[in-house]
Amino acid sequence: MSSGNANFLWSLTVRENLHFYGMLYGLIGKRREEKVKRLIELFNLEEHLNVPFDQLSTGMKQRLSLAKSLLNDPVILFLDEPTVGLDPNISLRIREEIHEIQKKKGMTILLTTHNMREAEFLCDRIAFLKSGEILTVGRRRS
Repeated sequence: MSSGNANFLWSLTVRENLHFYGMLYGLIGKRREEKVKRLIELFNLEEHLNVPFDQLSTGMKQRLSLAKSLLNDPVILFLDEPTVGLDPNISLRIREEIHEIQKKKGMTILLTTHNMREAEFLCDRIAFLKSGEILTVGRRRS
């Protein structure tokens, strides 16, 4: 799950956090190293590899959270405001990557967002909620 309020071990660096969570997911050795490297590149985290979590900007924390959510190649990915706090160019790139991963792996994504462009781009079905009630549900036109 990726949330707009990223929560990590505050004293670990970006690299250490990804390796730590990779270990928790059962990734070992070269497989974990390659996965972490790919996610670092995907989310442009190279310049921040050795920065402790508590010193990252909100946007960097969000990118790290998204990278962590993809470590274990989930079948279902829960995303809560995945691009909040990110600059528009990074947001677009991340949406495109999520979309590609979704297509390649057949992943189901459950997304909460206030960003209608994001919902339109990533979702096949959209439900509008108010006070916990579904007001309406729609499908993307092909």
